[in-house]
Amino acid sequence: MARTAYAHLRLQNRESERSQAVAQRGMALLRTINDTPTVSGIEPERPASPEKGHGTKMLAAGGGMLGDRGFGELQARFTYHDWLDNPEGYLNGAAIEAFHARIRRTESDDLSLEQLDVVNIKSLAPRNRFRNPISWFVNGGLDRRFIGDKRHLTRHIQGGPGLAWELGSVMPYAYAMARAENNSAHDVLVSTAAGARAGLLWYAEHFQLGLEAEGLYYHNDDRRYRPSATLNVPLGRNHALRARVERDGGPDRAETEFHLSWRYYFD
Repeated sequence: MARTAYAHLRLQNRESERSQAVAQRGMALLRTINDTPTVSGIEPERPASPEKGHGTKMLAAGGGMLGDRGFGELQARFTYHDWLDNPEGYLNGAAIEAFHARIRRTESDDLSLEQLDVVNIKSLAPRNRFRNPISWFVNGGLDRRFIGDKRHLTRHIQGGPGLAWELGSVMPYAYAMARAENNSAHDVLVSTAAGARAGLLWYAEHFQLGLEAEGLYYHNDDRRYRPSATLNVPLGRNHALRARVERDGGPDRAETEFHLSWRYYFD
């Protein structure tokens, strides 16, 4: 502990002239370090090698219910890793996705593009007594949202700063967010909104769980919310089952979606 405190003191004062008080604190810590018996034989826990992680591309097949209507869905992701993929070989709380597409077919044989993430980057940087970093996220592409009483495909970009913490295997977080979108439901070319997103990630031994709630307030007084829960169960290195429940909508209408998929990762 004394070594850590001394390293932190040096880091804090690396660019400024050392004062008498700092010098005295440093000398006191050095005396404590010198008087503390050396503990040997403790090996730090080493993370899994990146080569042991899942493949960087992904295909998925699944289905579910949106309200009282069934659907089947195919997904493809060009790269790389999301929050709830098998974390072995990857950094917890980091997600980089590019060209992630979801195509859906409903019971009425309607085929539609449900989502296309051109880029989706999320970074959780846990805060502690020694470091206070800022987390952030940015996402751009297309997705379907309830606007009024109907789901519309929207072209959007959104992002914002946030805070995160690490409590053992659980990582709570909160983001402030801004969103700009274009859709057929609004008269203006670009609709803007501000809001917040909060949740937690649980990296258990045999599964990953994500809980999240998002709320947005638009410049035209439209309001939308989206709470969700997602469970990922790895089945070996390159296979996983994922279940998700989500409530999407606003004051006029909202529906609950249940979704189950099998995911295959490859290079």
